Amino acid sequence: MPKPPVADPPASSGTQVSPAVQGRRAGSVAGSPAWADAGWWALVLGAALLVGMTGFIRQHFGPVTTDQVSYHLSHGGVEWADPKILVRAMRWALGALALGLLVVWAVRRRRSLVRRSALALLLGTAGWSLWATVATPCPTHTDHDPLLGYVDPALQQFKRAGPTPDLLIVFVESLEEAYADRSAFDEVLVPSLAGLRAQHVDFGDLRQLSGASWTMAGMFATLCGLPLQSVGLNTAKGTEFASRFFGGGHCLTDVLQAQGWDTAFYGAASLDFAGKGRFLAEHGVRHRFGRQEWQAAGLAAPSSGWGLRDSTMLDAAWQHMSRPGLPERPRAHIVLTVDTHGPQGVVDAACRPDLAAQTDPDPAEVMRAALRCSDQAVANLVERFVRKATGRPKVALVMGDHLSTPHPLSGPLQEMATHQPRNVFHLLARWDASGQRMASAAADSPRIFTHLDLLPTLAEALGLRWQPQPHRLGLGVSLLSNEPLPTRAEQWGPQALDGQLNCPSPVFRAVWTRPRPNPVANAATAARAGPAPGS
Repeated sequence: MPKPPVADPPASSGTQVSPAVQGRRAGSVAGSPAWADAGWWALVLGAALLVGMTGFIRQHFGPVTTDQVSYHLSHGGVEWADPKILVRAMRWALGALALGLLVVWAVRRRRSLVRRSALALLLGTAGWSLWATVATPCPTHTDHDPLLGYVDPALQQFKRAGPTPDLLIVFVESLEEAYADRSAFDEVLVPSLAGLRAQHVDFGDLRQLSGASWTMAGMFATLCGLPLQSVGLNTAKGTEFASRFFGGGHCLTDVLQAQGWDTAFYGAASLDFAGKGRFLAEHGVRHRFGRQEWQAAGLAAPSSGWGLRDSTMLDAAWQHMSRPGLPERPRAHIVLTVDTHGPQGVVDAACRPDLAAQTDPDPAEVMRAALRCSDQAVANLVERFVRKATGRPKVALVMGDHLSTPHPLSGPLQEMATHQPRNVFHLLARWDASGQRMASAAADSPRIFTHLDLLPTLAEALGLRWQPQPHRLGLGVSLLSNEPLPTRAEQWGPQALDGQLNCPSPVFRAVWTRPRPNPVANAATAARAGPAPGS
């Protein structure tokens, strides 16, 4: 007759626990309940994933701000990013999860103290990695609203002074000042644009703000005179997304639409990425072209990169720019290139077929080729724009959208930054109706300024004049004013200004969440705000 099963005796000071029971208990956290064991697993894997993803961001984009992270999480479109970047992000994520599983396996049979120590070490590493990657530049103490003195374009009365010009704005992906001279490299990497700038206006040092440090932010700050902050992404209650993109604010494109310009945007990447299409559609841009629109028109987008190659996109853009139109209606063209995007740029086969044919080209040579090819393509577009006879003057602004992120040529840039500031490339060119170059007194007056100052500068370059606050729009001042006004970067210093503009502001929230401005009600508010501090 078989013996009945014997239950495991309870563990006590005087009782031996069977090996079977010890084995069953080895997989839990010191006898903790199952939910605690699962929580420990979640913390380990979550911390490991945080280490991996912040490392990926730091490696490929450099340090970012909380606003930048919040903005991209809010507006999405990640599926339209460069597939190479997505693959690399996936590798980092999988590697991080593998690290977390390795930690779990290594300490699975250890005592509670060992497990807690391992978790503490991993959480500390995750915290350090997050701190090293995501910054919040707002100073701890600030004694004033950084947006006091904001000049709302919607409250200004605009009029044209003289013939109305056509406008071309080209945002060249990650184009820095150092690429146009020999200060960091042994050669000029963008010789065509450097030559064009030598013939026209360079205002001085275009410094980058945190709220203009990625593509959408650089465009927004230039066109709207404000840095792009995540505070504007929520309503006043802070729990819902704003119903409109910068719904209570006006930008240069809104002004141009009201003044009769026909405005178009041309980009190689998807309009769905980072809210770009929404911003353009809600702020006076009538024609909008991105990756999907070009594909619908019969142009093929390569499998690698963000979208069309710059030369292909700019040729297609020119075909639309040169379409027949009304003689009395000026046009404004906004262009965004992409081939020089990190982490190493892409090779345009139409420009460098030899390099495109290589299976494993040198990353540094790919980046050099991307800069040279985009340089040629953009300069060619500007030349076409000038040559086309429309009977109107022409204004062209060519600039980087922001400083470059880490790539194979970053070493000289970082070394240069140890003894002088890095600046965004820019040039402003103007021609009269006959195509003759127009000079500017500002060419001999180097300034320290930011993207914010380009809104009023472009408005004045287009022959617009306004009251009651002339020469100022948004947070910027015109660099073409006959009586030079100090920029905020000159008043406060670029670093202090950047810190202040990263702080919460009631004005930021108001212009994002209020209805379209009421000129009568808000004129008194603008008058009470007064000029910028120190002006």
